[in-house]
Amino acid sequence: MFSGTCPSPPRLSLHRRRLKAARVCLGFGMRVQRSVFEAELTPAQLGRLKAKLLRVIDREQDSVRIYKLCADCIKQTEVICGPPVVEASRVLVY
Repeated sequence: MFSGTCPSPPRLSLHRRRLKAARVCLGFGMRVQRSVFEAELTPAQLGRLKAKLLRVIDREQDSVRIYKLCADCIKQTEVICGPPVVEASRVLVY
């Protein structure tokens, strides 16, 4: 949304970091909400994802959460609306 003014530099850099982090996540999985991604990752892929995210985020200001889900938890996932759960996904990134 554009309000008619340019964002201040800190706000602009936050926006750029979010875009970069989203691009990184999209390289590993699919977006299910604006800032929620699902992916099935091997341990090596998870390590690469973390390394790439650490290069684009600001550890002092940003928040990234990774939830590992067991197969039973994934089977119990209920989607009320939106895209279906990625089959056999074990890692969620918020």
